[in-house]
Amino acid sequence: TSPRCVHGVVLATLLDLCDNPNTRSQILSWRDTDGQTAPRILLELWRDEEEELGVLRDQHGRIKDPKKPILTHLQQEVSGGSSFPADSPSAAVLEVSENLRAKIHLIFCCLGFQELPGLSAEDFVTLSIVRRYLNFKVGEVWDEVSRELFLEGTRLTSSDEEALRSICETSEETARRVMEEQSDILEQQQSVELHEEMVAYAEMKSHWKQQELTAQSWKNYVSRTSAYSVLKEVKVQRKEQVEWSRPTPEDGGAAGPPAEVLHRHV
Repeated sequence: TSPRCVHGVVLATLLDLCDNPNTRSQILSWRDTDGQTAPRILLELWRDEEEELGVLRDQHGRIKDPKKPILTHLQQEVSGGSSFPADSPSAAVLEVSENLRAKIHLIFCCLGFQELPGLSAEDFVTLSIVRRYLNFKVGEVWDEVSRELFLEGTRLTSSDEEALRSICETSEETARRVMEEQSDILEQQQSVELHEEMVAYAEMKSHWKQQELTAQSWKNYVSRTSAYSVLKEVKVQRKEQVEWSRPTPEDGGAAGPPAEVLHRHV
C-alpha cells in the first residue's frame, strides 16, 4: 500500500538487513493484516513491476517468448539498431539499476527458493522466473555483445563465433525449460482443483441421496400411520407375527405358526 516511489528504498533496506543471518526467519514468519507472507508480496511486486515495464507474459504469467524472457519494452526500443558508446552502459546493464527486479531477486537469494510459505500456483510460476533472473540477464548482455559486434562489422574467429552462439542458445534453452516447468505447475494446480471439485461433487451427491432417503423414510412412516388400507395391512401382519410366536399343544409348548396362517401361506 506504500507509494511506488518508496518501494526501491524499502527493498534496499530489506536487502541490507538480509546480511544478518537472523533476518531470514523473521521475514518468513512475517504476515500482513490480510495474512499474506513476505515472499508472496515480493512476487506480487515483481509482477506489477514487469507489467509496468512491458515484459512479455501470457495470461498465466508464463514466459511468452523464450528469446526475450525478461526483456522490457524500453530495452526493445533502445536496442533497435544503434550501437552504444563504449563509455556508457548498455540497456541490459542500465535496466538493472532502474527497476526493482534485481533487488527482489537478491532478496530471494537470501531467503532461498524452497519451502516458502503462503505461495499460490501463480506465485510459483513467477518464482521460476525470479530464480533464473541472473541467467537471463547474462544472456541479455551477451546478446547485446553479439549485436554490437555485428553492427561494428567485427569478424570473429570460428571458435569465438561458436562460443558466442552457444552462450546465446543456452539462455534460450533455459527459458524453454522454465516454460515447461511453469506449464507443469499449472497442470498440477488444475489437477488439484479438479480433484477438489470431484470430492465436493461426491459430498453433494451423498448429501442429496441422504436427503432423499430421509424423505422416503418419512413418506413411508406417514403412509403407515395415515392410510387406512396400509394400517389394516400392518395390523394383519402384526397379528400373524403374534400368532406365530404363540406355543401350540402339539409341539409341547414350542412356538409355531397357527393353522390358519399355514393354510393361508399354502
